[in-house]
Amino acid sequence: MSELLLKTLEENEHEVYLEVTDILLRIIDNVLNSPRNPKFRKLRLGNDIVSNKLIPAIGAMECLFHLGFQEADDALVLPETVPLDSLRDFKRAIADSRTKVQRKQKPCVNLLQNRQNRYNDFLEELRDISKRVLIYEDEKLQQAARDKMPLDELKKRRDEHISKSSSTYEMEFGLLFELIVWFKTEFFQWMNNPTCSKCKSSSTFQGYSSNPAELIETTRVEVFKCDRCNDRLIFPRHNNPARLLETRVGRCGEWANCFTLFCRTIGLEARYVMDKTDHVWTEVYSQTLKRWVHCDPCEGAIDTPLMYEKGWSKKLSYVIAFSNEEVQDVTWRYTAQFAEVRSRRVLCNEDDLLRLIFQLTNALQTSLSPDRKKYLAMRRVVECVEFLTPPHSDKQFGGRTSGSLAWRISRGESRSGNKVSVEWKPNEVELQRRQFRLKYSTALDRYYRVESDEVIEGWSNGIFDEKSMYRKVEHDWKTCYLCRLEGTNDAMIKWKFTTEGTDYVIDLIKISYSSVIFQNGYVRWILCNEETCVPLKAEKTLLESRAFHGSTEVSLTATLSGGNGDTAWQHAQIFRQPNDSNDCPFELFVTLTKKTKQ
Repeated sequence: MSELLLKTLEENEHEVYLEVTDILLRIIDNVLNSPRNPKFRKLRLGNDIVSNKLIPAIGAMECLFHLGFQEADDALVLPETVPLDSLRDFKRAIADSRTKVQRKQKPCVNLLQNRQNRYNDFLEELRDISKRVLIYEDEKLQQAARDKMPLDELKKRRDEHISKSSSTYEMEFGLLFELIVWFKTEFFQWMNNPTCSKCKSSSTFQGYSSNPAELIETTRVEVFKCDRCNDRLIFPRHNNPARLLETRVGRCGEWANCFTLFCRTIGLEARYVMDKTDHVWTEVYSQTLKRWVHCDPCEGAIDTPLMYEKGWSKKLSYVIAFSNEEVQDVTWRYTAQFAEVRSRRVLCNEDDLLRLIFQLTNALQTSLSPDRKKYLAMRRVVECVEFLTPPHSDKQFGGRTSGSLAWRISRGESRSGNKVSVEWKPNEVELQRRQFRLKYSTALDRYYRVESDEVIEGWSNGIFDEKSMYRKVEHDWKTCYLCRLEGTNDAMIKWKFTTEGTDYVIDLIKISYSSVIFQNGYVRWILCNEETCVPLKAEKTLLESRAFHGSTEVSLTATLSGGNGDTAWQHAQIFRQPNDSNDCPFELFVTLTKKTKQ
């Protein structure tokens, strides 16, 4: 296993390889020299060396997991139970690898060869995906997807949410809205590390399988080791959506693959989108808007294309979309930093990329009618014109919500690394009506800004601050709630409302909220303004108060702690509700009044 991991490390540039292996050797030496010192057994993910050297390098984090480091909130920790002999063995393997690499290294020749290899691999990847997406058009596969999907129920939900006041866009995509909620909350599950079937413990990543018997259905199988009984566990990364309809688990690749199939099954024009910085999602064409609409099933997000750059801090380079009728470079829909992105597009010549995209598109359109080809060509022109102007959005974006916190931080996609503190401030409509009303649905993971008819996806995109919070979806019990991250002792979440910069102050506040505790779990609610704080009852309740009359700001904070045993993190919950509920367990209502003249 160590040999495979070290070969992965060798895929880096020579200078990066030497630097990373040197860091790994220092980490190992520190532990070996002071095995009882906890300082050397803990690597904070925010540390400069970890975030700037190890995380960006190919295979470096996998080596740490192989050494025995485990996720622990915002850090990686090496348990004292890990044998020191295993560290010594890996140290020798690194030293041998460095010797071999340095002997055969011919800097100029290898550098050119590596660039050529990356160029060829990238173009071959585009050709491969262009072929793979054709499977979404298979009638038998679509029928299998239809059999898994409660289409009548989704249509019923859509009809319940659609009204005469709904926009044409909402009417067109009403079924898509219901589909993405169902897919995220009821059908598909996220895989961090597999759970041991014997002892139900978590596991640690070890590397990739080379066993031919395990690679029959896929080209990549991840290998894990149970943290308690040391059993070997595997997680196949399936590409075939037929298989995913059965497993119903994975990361973004599996999610987008299966979700795009469902979109095609209900008749939507959909395409699979590949981001070269390691993410995938879906785009759906809107006849109402006359454009392609971003749709990320992992995040439950629709039409928020700048969330990756502004919220996740992704350094985008190539974003390519694939359908049964065309291939398109859609990078410019997802970035407002054209110049920076262009500087990162170094995998291949732009003319070569454009030439390949046209070749792939022409091959896909061979059997299309002349009228259909003409329509697609005109639509493509409109899309290219759209790309001439950098997109703009006043929305505030949070970090990634899918995946464990340590995994998200290791990818640089967590709010911890790019914190967005949302202050809710009344807009023109709300000022005219002299009231602000915000609701949150845990089932849909969505805020509703009622007075201005605005929807904000994701619990983290409406908060001022948080620590170790997590949205838990229980498929067995068909419930969902906010709680603290597994393995943490406490958590905090805060919302803030302010009238700063307006001629208004707070008059009346109404808050509807709820807590559920088990065993000795504890939830503490507190409402504060600039000068004072008022504790609130923990149980489900409705607060109505003029105690903050005249204030320009107010914040609501919930602190979660307590609980017993391995599931203590679940013993303090807020906003618990059934997965299929249409209610909003959290509501903040503020009436406003004009400032009194001094």
